[in-house]
Amino acid sequence: MGYIMISMAKILYFTGPILIIALLALLTSEQHYRESFYHPYLVINFLVFLIVWVGSTLALKISFAYPLPKGYFWKIAGAWSITSSISWLINHFILSGFLARSGSRPKFSIPILVLTWIFGLILVLGWFYGLALLKYIFTSSQLRWLKVGIEVVLSVLGLFLVIIVVINLHVRFRFRDRITSVDSVQSNATAIVFGAGVYQESGRPSLVLRDRIETAAELVEKGKSESVLLSGDGSAGSIEVDVMARHAVEIGIPESILVLDKSGYRTYETCSRACTEFGIRDALLVTQDFHLPRALLICKSVGLGAVGVRADRTRYSLLSHLIWALRESLATAYAWLEEMVNHK
Repeated sequence: MGYIMISMAKILYFTGPILIIALLALLTSEQHYRESFYHPYLVINFLVFLIVWVGSTLALKISFAYPLPKGYFWKIAGAWSITSSISWLINHFILSGFLARSGSRPKFSIPILVLTWIFGLILVLGWFYGLALLKYIFTSSQLRWLKVGIEVVLSVLGLFLVIIVVINLHVRFRFRDRITSVDSVQSNATAIVFGAGVYQESGRPSLVLRDRIETAAELVEKGKSESVLLSGDGSAGSIEVDVMARHAVEIGIPESILVLDKSGYRTYETCSRACTEFGIRDALLVTQDFHLPRALLICKSVGLGAVGVRADRTRYSLLSHLIWALRESLATAYAWLEEMVNHK
């Protein structure tokens, strides 16, 4: 097992910085540019970072070695500083070319760039020194207990991740036929719009929430829904449902067909209350694709017949997709477990 772990460490030595660079390229892309060229620019940003990183590590002759050679810290710090500064400079000119088509200029924030450099340096140093520590642990006969402990933790963590992935794939496959678009949906049931946060200062819905409300409006316009349930957080100080209702009326949904639920604090509450409090038996769930499998699973568990309608009207940033995927994968696994327990 120790040999396998050391071999994995050697592989991770090379792949780890690539993942870190991908993350930092994503963060800097997110900071500077969010429009339609976001995705191709992100790829270019990542490639520039990667090429400069490989070049700087080769130039400074950085390699996997233990014990760490003298001056290793300064070599890593230097390689990352060279990578970050040259890459940001190159990407600035590339991005300027992208934005020149629309007559705008890239938005650079010096504090953000400095923080990103510090964050990247900590990650890169932590990665290399962490691997060196792992190699020391797995080659030292005096730390056998720690070696066993790490193996157990990694095994449990790996098993946990496998279970999470399997559950999510199962749920998505199970409800794949109940997810559709506005044009394809045949039902004429109540549209349920899930809350997704609002901007408190401006009193406007977030981009995700706006897309959900506008999708519901399209369902009403095309005669595919005769009523709309707006469900969100109505606790003290929250204006989420009020903002949802105001925006719905502004874009043409008749106020007379709106139903407000100010106790939809989470997906489960929204689906459950739709049945128990509002007497809904069939519904169109209006939310983004990443959220639909879990919402459909919960609706089935509370006895609500539902069809999911995708509300992905905008090209959301890749960073948002990554955050949603992480959060939703855990929430879906929890909802599946909750369904299994309640079913029994």
